[in-house]
Amino acid sequence: MIKILLATVGFSFLLSLQASGQLTNHVEIKPGFYFELLNSKCAPCSLFKSSEEIDCVLATTGNQFFYAKRLPREQTYVFDLLDSAGNKLQKTPVGAANSQPIDNSKAHRGHGFGGKYVAMVLFKPDDFFVITNAGVYTLQVQMRFWSEITNKQYGVVTTPPVRVQVVRQ
Repeated sequence: MIKILLATVGFSFLLSLQASGQLTNHVEIKPGFYFELLNSKCAPCSLFKSSEEIDCVLATTGNQFFYAKRLPREQTYVFDLLDSAGNKLQKTPVGAANSQPIDNSKAHRGHGFGGKYVAMVLFKPDDFFVITNAGVYTLQVQMRFWSEITNKQYGVVTTPPVRVQVVRQ
């Protein structure tokens, strides 16, 4: 009973943090399964230089495993870079090409991946956004993949957004 109450309180707290737009480099997709941003040394990080490569990971806790299929690269991520006023920065042609809507005719044709921990290169913000001024920006990223969403039913899963800071000097 107490365990269920703590899990409910923890999940409610996580949802309220995500809804408020606060910075977090780690979000839970479902209990024991999370999405996180890492620096190039594979360490969890909430502050990146705009010229720095950002990596991401899908991972589980404990002895759980997951299995999913990748979407085409251009459909895998949803991302925006916001200035201090909350305005979205323009994406470069490479950034725009890598943030396309889901094409359901291709969504389930990706390669399978899984395990307890899968790391991937995300991008360098300078390559994906037109950043003309020095400053601190907020990067929002969500990952999409094809996976089981209910018992034997498959579809596109979109992670809650992670929000980190990007510094342009």
